[in-house]
Amino acid sequence: MNTIAGLPVDGLDVELADTISSSALMSVIGADGMAAEVAVDGAFGGREPLVRLRLGAVSASVSRADFVRLLATELGLGQRELQPRRLADVEDQVEEELARREPVLVIHGADRMLTESLECLYSIWSRATSRRTRLSVVLTAGPRLNRILARPALASLNSCIFIRHRLPA
Repeated sequence: MNTIAGLPVDGLDVELADTISSSALMSVIGADGMAAEVAVDGAFGGREPLVRLRLGAVSASVSRADFVRLLATELGLGQRELQPRRLADVEDQVEEELARREPVLVIHGADRMLTESLECLYSIWSRATSRRTRLSVVLTAGPRLNRILARPALASLNSCIFIRHRLPA
C-alpha cells in the first residue's frame, strides 16, 4: 500500500498488532524517518492508546534527561517546570503512568536518541515487562537506527527487538 498517503504498508499493520499483543519492541525503518513515521501512523489509524514522541524535529540529539522529561510532558505529567528536580523521581512518575495506561509508546525519530536515552527506554520497557505491565514500544527512523542499535552498549535492547520492519524504498 501507499506510505505517502499514510496508509499501512503491506504487513505492517499485522506486525504492529503482533508487537502490541506481545508487549514487545519493534523497529520500523524507512528510506528516511518521515516515511517510517507516516507508515506507522497510518497503520495505527487511531485504534490504540498511543503515546507519541516526535523526535525528528528536535534540534539536537536527545539525552536521557531530555527523553525522560519529554516523555513525562507527553504523558501529561506537568510542564517541565512542575516536574520534580531529580531525574529519578521523574522516571518513577513516568513508569507509574505507563503502568496505569498500558499504552503503545511510538517514538518517531528514534535515531535522534543518544545511547543513554535508548538504555533508559530499554530499562523502562524491561521493568514494565517484569512487572507484567503491558508496554509496547515502536521505534521509527531511517537506516541510521540500525547502526545505532548495533552499538555494544545497546546489545540488550537490540536483542529484544521482536520485529524489525523495513519499508520498501
